[in-house]
Amino acid sequence: MENETPQKPKYVGYGYHGGGRPKGSTKAPELSKNTQLYVRITQEQKAQIDEAAKAAGLTTSAYVLQKLFS
Repeated sequence: MENETPQKPKYVGYGYHGGGRPKGSTKAPELSKNTQLYVRITQEQKAQIDEAAKAAGLTTSAYVLQKLFS
């Protein structure tokens, strides 16, 4: 028939339509990173930290943690 609309394929990935993480994929509670720390800095300081993190091949969070605990 000419007026039939094609059916969309079922979404099977994770995320918005896929239902999130698979069961059992979460870390042990003591290892999960679920706490945030807020620090007030200038835009220039943030830019310096971001540049240093990128040069080190790290995320900003990983870079700051590495500097703090090393």
